[in-house]
Amino acid sequence: MDIEIQRSDRGAGVKRARFHSSMIDRTLLCKGDDFEDLVDTYVIFITENDKFGKGIPLYHVERRIKEMEYALFGDGAHIIYVNGEYRNMEHPVGSLMHDFNCKEAKDMVNPLLAEEVRYLKETEGGRSQMCRLLEEMRNETAEKAKAEGKAEERVSTALKMLARGRDSIEEIAEMTGLSLEEVQKLADKQTV
Repeated sequence: MDIEIQRSDRGAGVKRARFHSSMIDRTLLCKGDDFEDLVDTYVIFITENDKFGKGIPLYHVERRIKEMEYALFGDGAHIIYVNGEYRNMEHPVGSLMHDFNCKEAKDMVNPLLAEEVRYLKETEGGRSQMCRLLEEMRNETAEKAKAEGKAEERVSTALKMLARGRDSIEEIAEMTGLSLEEVQKLADKQTV
């Protein structure tokens, strides 16, 4: 199961849901495992706005077979969009979305969620835990940015070497740390 909370409409696209679904599958089997051993997977997108505009709490996405009167394909991959605008307090999704938008635990309906929020926001131990988590996220983001910067630098160097025309694909790969395939793709793009 993968749960994504998305504030921006731009980040809640259907291809992103497909991507997350495929990434779950990628980790479920090892080489030689039987495909029938795949378990059902769920990608749940909680969106700030009503992604599909029908005013309902949940949108269930399932693959269907067109030539068989749209019978379910049954591959076990499920995508669910949760309408973050839905506020019908008689429905579990409506009350959960209400609680998601509360700034203070005392305004929440769900006692378990309120208790956890109260702990994280109103106690020294909770605030300390949140600070550690935020610091870990910041460090992880910084490491990713650093790695991306190095990758961009290697590509930039390879492009300069290709433009110069004096080095072979193999030499460029060795000097930049890129694979032969990556350098060849860059060379192919330059000749187009």
